[in-house]
Amino acid sequence: MQGNMIRNRLKQAGTVKSGTTSSIALADSASATTGEYNNMLVYITGGTGYGQKRKISSYDGTLKVASVSTSWAVIPDATSVYEVRYGSANGIAVFAATELYNLIQNNELIFGTPLYNSNGISDHGTATSMANNLSF
Repeated sequence: MQGNMIRNRLKQAGTVKSGTTSSIALADSASATTGEYNNMLVYITGGTGYGQKRKISSYDGTLKVASVSTSWAVIPDATSVYEVRYGSANGIAVFAATELYNLIQNNELIFGTPLYNSNGISDHGTATSMANNLSF
């Protein structure tokens, strides 16, 4: 695969104190700031509920409780180990250009021209040009 890979970063990790179908109480080392983990992902990396991940819909820094957007299939408990991360575990592939088209302009055929209005994504250095010998 070509392009750059942006991987998620670890924000906080520890052992779950307790859980419900829609929340988990994080370790004492978790942030005391309400909203600190909102919209991040929590992964159960060990113990009960291993392999699950959920988006944190809200975080109460006073209680250190993260509410999740989708109920847990298996409720994490005090044997569960978790990680709070900024994004996807699979990473995000970022490519130099998307949406390419071929352009004929001033008797010149240009292959791989970036498509403008593609949300600011372009790579002007990858086009191939053939000039002055075009017949159709």
